[in-house]
Amino acid sequence: FKKVLKQIEDAKFKDIDFDRFGENLHVDPLNYEMTCIDFSPYIKDTTGEYNPISYIYCALDVDGTSYAERVLGKLCSAYAQRLVETPINRLNFDKLDTNFYHRGFEGDAFNHFQDRELLKAVQKRIEELIEAKKQHVPRAKLQEKVNQFKDFISKTLMPIKSGDYYQGQYY
Repeated sequence: FKKVLKQIEDAKFKDIDFDRFGENLHVDPLNYEMTCIDFSPYIKDTTGEYNPISYIYCALDVDGTSYAERVLGKLCSAYAQRLVETPINRLNFDKLDTNFYHRGFEGDAFNHFQDRELLKAVQKRIEELIEAKKQHVPRAKLQEKVNQFKDFISKTLMPIKSGDYYQGQYY
């Protein structure tokens, strides 16, 4: 997820938007890589929204699947780590909208997310991390906050369930 987050962020700096339809995100399951393939300065989201987490989640078209929460968890963890690793002047906070539900149309992926309260809690924690980055919290302290966020994600969006294969064993 880090690679596609970087692609979307870098394009946004050039005022180029990613067309977030599923066929525009190439997924290579053998190498565990994704690549965004459709960018344009002429594609403008009519809502004015810019949310790389939402863009990627929508393009993957996982809403309503049994693994939607895990995909969101991995995506949010990658974004949180990006906050630590990326200089603040390379992040698009002035254009960022963290509200996953604001678009309000039926086809939006997050309209099908089963636990809205959990999604709101994730959103709130991401906003806290963004605020810490904006306030220039020292890198080590920010990493500590990100690790706490990742623990929250592991417990809520990505818990180990019976039948899961994790770290070399089945549960």
